[in-house]
Amino acid sequence: MKTTFALVTVCVALGGCAKKGDVLEPQMVSSSSLPGYATRYPQELSAARESLGQQEAASEKLFGEFATYPDQLSDPNWKTVGEIYELADTDGRSNSYVERLEQDQSVMTFYSDEKGELKKKVGGAAQYALKEKQGCDADVASPAGAALDKGMEKQLEDRLHDRSAASAAIDHGEDALGKKNADTLQKQSDSIGLASYLVHVAVYRTKQRVDKMIDEGSDVKKTLERTVEDLNKLLTDPKTTEPKKKELTKELTTVQASQAAIDSEMEQAKSVKTGAEERIKKLAEAYDKAFGALKDNVKQRVK
Repeated sequence: MKTTFALVTVCVALGGCAKKGDVLEPQMVSSSSLPGYATRYPQELSAARESLGQQEAASEKLFGEFATYPDQLSDPNWKTVGEIYELADTDGRSNSYVERLEQDQSVMTFYSDEKGELKKKVGGAAQYALKEKQGCDADVASPAGAALDKGMEKQLEDRLHDRSAASAAIDHGEDALGKKNADTLQKQSDSIGLASYLVHVAVYRTKQRVDKMIDEGSDVKKTLERTVEDLNKLLTDPKTTEPKKKELTKELTTVQASQAAIDSEMEQAKSVKTGAEERIKKLAEAYDKAFGALKDNVKQRVK
């Protein structure tokens, strides 16, 4: 009886127990009513629509080079090569690999945005340590910054390879493949995995983001209007200090700039949306054709 009562209590606290067959999903709402998001909206919408084109172009460049891959290898076991190529293609659309790839992309975005400040701190610390311990003023900040770049790149690469079935197969077969072939296959597999991800996952997610943001447009415009009104009220409030007015005026200018840009950005996004599904479909077909030709090329070389 106590157990039943406890279960009922928990169910009530959580808003009722889910019925059999119900699917639990994240409870997320649009950010369109938030002033900060509304102010950033034109820039983020612009970035999203441009990203779709960039992803298409990047994937086309990658799978456009597939035909050159076999000739880059020196008398390998072609059956093994074909299996590795297949694994790399699967990597690019597998949950585990995609999860790690997108985590790494987020880290790299952060690093790119904050690189200058991070390098300044790392270089400054290295310079200070050298001077304190050796009394030397030699420039170590620049090498430290370069080492940080290389370290980030290598660490992210290793993290991604940890989720790659193709990388594991290359590692296991390195002795038979030879070091040079193994290194070449790793680079090729990375490119195949990325191309597969861009074609089968990334472009769809970006299109969904553009669609969602277009749907939010009218609500965002209302939020911007409300934000301008709120800022003007604060600016005319006699209790608002002069220093605060300067901050508010700067913020108001930014919000009004977003107001001026939003219609143009929405029209451009709608233009990108038109025909996007057909472009994505053709992109997948082009990838399949290029990857199919690569597999056929390898099959012809199997002894």
